[in-house]
Amino acid sequence: MYKFIRFYNQNRKTIYIFILIIVFLYAMLRLLNNSIKDKDMSENTNSINNNLAIGQANVVSNEIGTNTNTQIQDDKSTENNISTPKKTIKEFIDYCNDNKIEKAYNLLSDECKEELFQTKEIFKEQYYDVIFNNQLKICDIEHWGQDTYKVNIYDDPLSTGNIDVKSTDYFTYVKQNDEYKLNIKNYVGKKSINKEVENKNIKIKVLEKNTYMDYEFYDIQITNNSENDILLDPKIDTKTTYLQNSKGAKFYAFTNEIIDNEFIVRNGKTKNIKIKFSNDFSTNGKINSLVFSNLILNYKEYENMENKENYKDIYEFVINI
Repeated sequence: MYKFIRFYNQNRKTIYIFILIIVFLYAMLRLLNNSIKDKDMSENTNSINNNLAIGQANVVSNEIGTNTNTQIQDDKSTENNISTPKKTIKEFIDYCNDNKIEKAYNLLSDECKEELFQTKEIFKEQYYDVIFNNQLKICDIEHWGQDTYKVNIYDDPLSTGNIDVKSTDYFTYVKQNDEYKLNIKNYVGKKSINKEVENKNIKIKVLEKNTYMDYEFYDIQITNNSENDILLDPKIDTKTTYLQNSKGAKFYAFTNEIIDNEFIVRNGKTKNIKIKFSNDFSTNGKINSLVFSNLILNYKEYENMENKENYKDIYEFVINI
């Protein structure tokens, strides 16, 4: 007891200052709480008054035949219940995050399934497992142009601490049975063309194209009614088979991805081939033509020549599409 009294006498001034500080902080805290309560009450009062005013306005509007309240409900219903492209993309990401692979797969368009993911198992292996793989992802969605959205997909920063982009994809939406469906993995869509040209007893028909963000695949049918086997492109030059757009720009075929025999069409035969062309979907003008500028009209003669640069029986075949 004596020690406590001695400590008190020696530190009386410090103790008083400490007590005053505590009292001051407590008073300030009470004052701040009261201020917040007053503000909340004021906002609630204003909200109630505004709602009353709106209700009175609606009554007046109803009396003159305009149902303002119905319009507000319709807008909310539209936002919550009607499908939109962006909402469909968010649903797709949510399904992948929740490991609902079948539901995510069902949001893909028929043409996307046909072109990229013929089965749910292929979709899981080649898309879901590569990007999601049972890990939570977040995304931001940006309208890129026309019917396409740019989607940046990130790891969850709260669980990984990583804020870098995991992958960037381009989603294109299509209307299918009055619902929005998605083309993913940079796939834009399919377009039927069905344009054909016949020259030199050779008929070339462009059936359709499948467009991606950076390239296009063209399905082409060649019917050779000439007396000789033909060669569509000898592949000596990489710039002899190309697309040309309305601005005059050329987009060249990836002929290195095609085996040599694919470009040979025997006489009296019809062959279907698929050719990949470079193309920038976001910037190019309308494609006007597909050109085989170095078509060999007599493949056997060409093949037997020692110096093939001297071969002259070449034809430039242009198909306007």
